[in-house]
Amino acid sequence: MPVADWNGQKVKIQLEEDAWFDGEVVRYLDGRQTALQVIAVE
Repeated sequence: MPVADWNGQKVKIQLEEDAWFDGEVVRYLDGRQTALQVIAVE
């Protein structure tokens, strides 16, 4: 994902979500994350 504030540098974002793998399919226990919550640091 390119970050505009970092001159378009691509950043790898790893998500931490509870999931269950049944041997064939991954199921996210609370749905799949679809948005980022950005926290400004001053």
